[in-house]
Amino acid sequence: MVDWAKAAEDYLKANPKVNYALVMLGVNDRQPIRDGDQMQEALSPRWREIYQARVDALVKVFADRKIPLIWVGTPPVRGDSLTTALASINDLVRERVTKAGATY
Repeated sequence: MVDWAKAAEDYLKANPKVNYALVMLGVNDRQPIRDGDQMQEALSPRWREIYQARVDALVKVFADRKIPLIWVGTPPVRGDSLTTALASINDLVRERVTKAGATY
């Protein structure tokens, strides 16, 4: 799984004149997350904790640099179960992003 915060840090180091950030993630995120030697099933309570921490870490990268962040939710897709899962992920992200003072 991609380390979003590190990727953002690396990008900002290479491009120091960024004025704002626009983020849209999630369509591939309904998958298990490795947690030590265990896999946490998508949308399980532990998975949500890990995912929230990943969102928080990415938001912090921009907040620390006072770069305005706009996070766009993942749109509906074909398939009811995937759309439902993405809506749940969107809710999780919206809560974390707005709590941090960024725009969702």
